[in-house]
Amino acid sequence: MKFKTLASILFSFQFTLIFSQSFTERELEIIYNGDEDSPFRVLQTTDKVDSLILRMESADIDADSIAGNEDLRYFLKRLKNTLYASGGVGIAAPQVGVLKNIFLFMRMNHPEQLVETALNPKIVSHPIETVCFERDGCLSIPELRGNSIRFPWIDVEYYDDSGNLINERLEGYSRMGDFTSVIFQHEYDHLNGILFIDRLCQPLINSDELDRRVALDFNKSRDDIVKWIQSNHNFTPTEKQLDEWEESGILEFRIIEGEKRYFRNAAPNIFRVNADARQFINSSIIKSAEAGAKNILDTHLNEISETDIKGKYVLPEVSTHVKYTITVPESEVNDGETVKAWLPYPRMDIDRQTNVSFINASQDNYILSEDQTEHTSIYMEQVAKKGEPITFSVEFSFTSQGEWFDLSQITPKPYNKDSELYRKYTSQKPPHIVFSENIRSLTDSITRNDKSEIENLQSIYSYITSNFPWASALEYSTIPNIPEYVLQYNKGDCGQVALLLISMLRYKGIPARWQSGWMTHPGEVNLHDWAEVYFEGVGWIPVDVSFGRGEPLNNRIGRKFFMSGIDSYRLYINNDFSGKFYPAKQFPRSETVDFQRGEVETEKENLYFNKWDYKLEIISQKKE
Repeated sequence: MKFKTLASILFSFQFTLIFSQSFTERELEIIYNGDEDSPFRVLQTTDKVDSLILRMESADIDADSIAGNEDLRYFLKRLKNTLYASGGVGIAAPQVGVLKNIFLFMRMNHPEQLVETALNPKIVSHPIETVCFERDGCLSIPELRGNSIRFPWIDVEYYDDSGNLINERLEGYSRMGDFTSVIFQHEYDHLNGILFIDRLCQPLINSDELDRRVALDFNKSRDDIVKWIQSNHNFTPTEKQLDEWEESGILEFRIIEGEKRYFRNAAPNIFRVNADARQFINSSIIKSAEAGAKNILDTHLNEISETDIKGKYVLPEVSTHVKYTITVPESEVNDGETVKAWLPYPRMDIDRQTNVSFINASQDNYILSEDQTEHTSIYMEQVAKKGEPITFSVEFSFTSQGEWFDLSQITPKPYNKDSELYRKYTSQKPPHIVFSENIRSLTDSITRNDKSEIENLQSIYSYITSNFPWASALEYSTIPNIPEYVLQYNKGDCGQVALLLISMLRYKGIPARWQSGWMTHPGEVNLHDWAEVYFEGVGWIPVDVSFGRGEPLNNRIGRKFFMSGIDSYRLYINNDFSGKFYPAKQFPRSETVDFQRGEVETEKENLYFNKWDYKLEIISQKKE
C-alpha cells in the first residue's frame, strides 16, 4: 500500500523551496527555457501536476540582491510578456511554476505606470469589513468567473524591481473603475496557494445548473403531498389548509417550467414546524434527525468528570472504526473516463479527536489532504470500465471525547481585538455570514439586557432553540443566504441554525466558527453540523444549537448541555465552511458550504449527488 500525502508527493520540491531564497535549479530551467521576449506557459488547474504546484506556498527572494540580479531581470521580462500576451490584469510567479513571492499587478490608479512589480509583498493591514467583487477570474482557471470576497482597501509593503521598499494603501474594488486593491489581493493569494474559487461569496454555479439542482429538490406535486399525509397520518388536509400552509411558507414550493412543484420533504416538514398542523395527527411520531440519539445521551451525558481546568468537564472517550464508501453507477460515466473522488476523512487538529489511524483504501494511490484545508479528505481516482460501477472506499479509526464547560465557573478575559483570531472569527463571510438589518435588529433585541459575552451566548442559544424547529433542508447550494432563510421560514436543520448562531455571535463581537462532520450515536448515524465559540483565556467551546432542541434529556443539565458542550459520538471533518480541497476541484462543488458526503467529478464535469451513492458504516465502536 502506498501511503501518499502532500509531504511524500512534493517533499523534495518543498525542501528546496523553504530553505532557499535564490532560484532553484528547476526554476532556472523554467526561466531560461525561452528567450526573454517569449511568454511562459501558464499553469492550469485542469492539469494534475499544475494543480499541485498552484496549491503550494512560495518563498521570499533575497531583498539585498534585487538590484543587479540578472536571473530576476530575465524572469520579470518574460513574466511581463506573459501578462501582456494573456490579456490579464495580474500574474504571479507560481502560475508559471516559479515558487517565489513575486507577482505583477496592474495599477488602475496609475495609468502612467500600468504594470507594477511586487517582490516579497505583504498585506500589513486591512479592515474587518469585506466586499463582494464581481466576476473575478484567473489565468490558471480558464472560462470560470465568480464573485469573490475581498477587502475594500489594504495597506501593503513590497519591493519594486529596483529594490526600493514601497509602503502604501491600495484602494478600489469596483469593476467600473479602480480595483487595484483587488488585483493585489488576488495575486497575493497565489503566493499562499489560494485561488479565487476559495474566496467565493456566491457559489460558482451557472444558472442552468442551479435550476437543475432546484428542480431535483422540488420534485413533488400537490397530490404527492396529500397522499403522503394520508398514508403517514391518516389525515386528509383541505385545500384551504394547503393554501394557508403555502402562504405562510410552511409548505415550500417553486414554479418550475410553469408548474408548482413542492420540496421533496415538504409534507413531513409541515408537522415538524407547525403546531396547529400537529393537532390533526399523533405528534409523538414527529422526530428530528437527532432524535435517535436520545437514548444514548440520557446515559452518556451523566458520565461527565472534572478536569484540572476550572469549569471544564470531560466525557468518556469513544473509539470508532469507520468504513466510508462512494459508489458511482456505470451508467453515469463513460468507458475509459477518469473519475475523481474526495471522501471525508477525520481531522487531526481537533483536541477532541485523537488517535486518527488510516486502515486501508480501495485504491493503492491516494492523497490525504491532512489538515492543510478546511475540509479534510482522501482523494482517489479510477478509470471507468464498461458495465462496472466505480467504488471508492476508505477505512479509518479515531477516538472522540466530548467535553462540557460550566459557564458559571469560567471567567473570560477581555478580547484582544487586534489578534488575527479575533479579526477573522468576528468578520462577515458572505454570502452566509452577513450582518444584515434582520440579523442586527433581531440580535440587538435578544441581547438588549445582557451584560457579558456569556449572557449573549445564553440569550442567542435559547432564542434559536425555542423559535426555530428542526426541518429537513434544501440543498445548501441553492440557498442565497442561509441565516436569512431561517428567519424567513422559521425553521432550520443543524447547519442552518449553526450559521444563524455564528452570524449573531460575530455581530456581537464574539468569535465563532463552523464545525461539522458526522454524528455516530448508536442508532442514529447522520450528517451533522455545529459551532464553536471563543472566550479569551478559556479557548474554543463547542456549541451544538441543533442538539439544544427536542424532548428533554435525563441529566441534570438537560439540553442546555449543548450550549457549551458536545458528546463523544462525533466525527470531525470540517473546521470551517466553503473552504478549499486538496487537490483542488476543477468543477463547481455539489455542496458549496459543507463537506460530509464527498465530492465526485470526471475530467469533463462535476457529478452531482443524484449521480452517485454514499454510505458511512460503523464497523465497531467502543466506549473507553
